[in-house]
Amino acid sequence: MEVGESMVSVANILCLILPCALQIQYVQFPAPSNSNLIPPAVPPAPSPLVSQVSQLAKLGSVSFEAKDYQKAQEYFQQAKSVGEPLTSIQEQQWGYCRLNAIATCLNAGTCTEMKRQMFLEEISEIRKLQSPGLDKFSAILVNHLQETGEKGSISASKNSFQISLAKDPHSGEYAKALAEEIRAAMYLRWAGSTGTTWDVPCQIFLHENYQAWLEKQQKTATASGYVVVELNAQKIVQRQIHLDANDPKVFEKHLPHFVTQMVVTDLFSEQLPPRWAIIGMASLSEPKTELAGYLQAVPNLLKQRKLYTLEAFLAMDNFPEKNETGTYFAEGVSLVHYLVQQHGAKAFTAFLREAPRRGFSSALKSHYQIETVQELQQEWLRYCLGKK
Repeated sequence: MEVGESMVSVANILCLILPCALQIQYVQFPAPSNSNLIPPAVPPAPSPLVSQVSQLAKLGSVSFEAKDYQKAQEYFQQAKSVGEPLTSIQEQQWGYCRLNAIATCLNAGTCTEMKRQMFLEEISEIRKLQSPGLDKFSAILVNHLQETGEKGSISASKNSFQISLAKDPHSGEYAKALAEEIRAAMYLRWAGSTGTTWDVPCQIFLHENYQAWLEKQQKTATASGYVVVELNAQKIVQRQIHLDANDPKVFEKHLPHFVTQMVVTDLFSEQLPPRWAIIGMASLSEPKTELAGYLQAVPNLLKQRKLYTLEAFLAMDNFPEKNETGTYFAEGVSLVHYLVQQHGAKAFTAFLREAPRRGFSSALKSHYQIETVQELQQEWLRYCLGKK
C-alpha cells in the first residue's frame, strides 16, 4: 500500500479558515476556594505510589499558593515531562492553572479557531480529574468557547514563518496566517503552551512546479511536501517546508502535517523522537478522513500478516523499503493515536522524553501502566479491532 492510498478528502477537522474578529464579554476567574480545590490546612499524606513529591512539583504548588498560575503551570508541566509524579492535589492545581490560561486567552481576545479546538480538548482532559471545583470552571469556559465558535475568532499574529514563491500575495498571506495558527495549536496540544519564539523563522516555499524542484534537488518524496531541518549543537539553524502549490490538499492536509513536524523537532531538538512518532504526531493534525484512512488500514494489514511486531517496529531507526512505507505510516499513526487516546497528547510527549533514558518498557509502565511492549501490542491490536 502506498502512502495516501484509500484516503479521501472532506471537511477539515481543524477548520482551516481565516478567522474574523470576535468580541466577548470579559469574565474574571478568581482562584478556587478552599472548599472546592485547595487542600485543607494539613495536606493529605501522599499516596503509597507517590512516596516523594518531585522538587518541580513542590515549586509548582508554591507558585500556585502565591497565585502565580503561569509559573505554577510551567513547573507542573516540567515535572510531567520528565516523568515525575504529581499528587492528586497537585494534579488539580495543575488543572486549574491550565483552565486559568484558557480564560486569560479568552479575555485577551487572542483565541484563534484552532486554539478553540485545542482548548476544548484540554478541558475534556482536565474534566477526567472529576473535581467539582474544576468542573464549574470548565463549564464556564466551554460556554464561552462555544460562543467563540459561533462568532469567529482573532487570527494569530506572529513572525514564525516567511513565505516564498507564492503566486499571489493573497495565497502567501493566507499560508502564513494559517501556519501561525497551526503552530500555536500544536504547541498547545503537545506541550500545553503557546510555544517558544523561533529565532530562525521557517521558510515555506509554495512551488508552482514541485516535481521540477524535486528533480533539481535530486530528492524523492511520496507526499506533496518536503521538510528541511538543520541542527547544530542541538540548536535548529534552518527550517524549510516545500509544498506543491497546485495540490488541492496543500492547505487542508499537507501544511498542518509539516508545520506539526516543525513543532515536534523544536520540542525535541536535544534528541529527536523516532520517525514513527514524528509521523504519527503530524498525521493527527490532518483532516479526520485522512486519519481514518491510516486507522482503517491496520486491521487489513493485520489480516494480511504485513504488520511489524511492535518490538521490531520500535527498534527501527530508518524508513523501510519503499513497498513497505504504507505499512510503516499506518502502524505509526495508529500506535500514536492509540496512546494519545489513553492519556492525552501531553502524556505522550512526556512518554517520548522518558523512553530514550529508561527504555520503552519502563516508560510504558510509568506513563501507561503497561508492563511490556508485548502487552502494548496486545492492547493496541484489540483497540484497532474494536475490542474492549
